[in-house]
Amino acid sequence: MILLLGALGKLPRVESSTRKEGTHRRYFYGTVWAVTAAQTMLLVLWKVLPQTGATSWVKLGAFVGMLALMGSFAYRGMLPRTRRFCRESAWWRTEAGFQAAVFCRRNKRL
Repeated sequence: MILLLGALGKLPRVESSTRKEGTHRRYFYGTVWAVTAAQTMLLVLWKVLPQTGATSWVKLGAFVGMLALMGSFAYRGMLPRTRRFCRESAWWRTEAGFQAAVFCRRNKRL
């Protein structure tokens, strides 16, 4: 199934164009940050809380809550490598010959 979706160009980062590359980068790094934080918190809760049915629900709620919190941070561009590029001038050449990205300001609506 995954190979078929990849061949059809429906998976992130397999399209023939780099038009949405910044969006895919934001999704990828937002997911990495969210899952890492949620699993770390779940490990701590697993070590600290006893193994009962009630604490299993507490751990599940905390895990989902952490995923939602980190996802909202990534959506707002508050995590590293999750800020979006501005449309008006995304790339330019500097006098040193390097390309640099222009990021949207935090006070603008993302």
